[in-house]
Amino acid sequence: MSDFENFKESFLMAVDFEDPPVLDKNTRFSSLEKFDSIAVLGTIVMFEIDFDKTITAEEVMACDTLNDLYLLSIGN
Repeated sequence: MSDFENFKESFLMAVDFEDPPVLDKNTRFSSLEKFDSIAVLGTIVMFEIDFDKTITAEEVMACDTLNDLYLLSIGN
């Protein structure tokens, strides 16, 4: 499994969608109906636990796609 696929699985668990969407690198957060403030908080916690990185809600919201968020996780 690729690093992105592992990241995607962590993201899906962290956000805990009721009905998990199909995600790929080009998935836009604006297209995710349930990506709300609780989802952002879950993402921040995921970064702390899984990647030992501290990020802010502003950094999450500045990401347009799942790939943007993934790149943030690997430091690019």
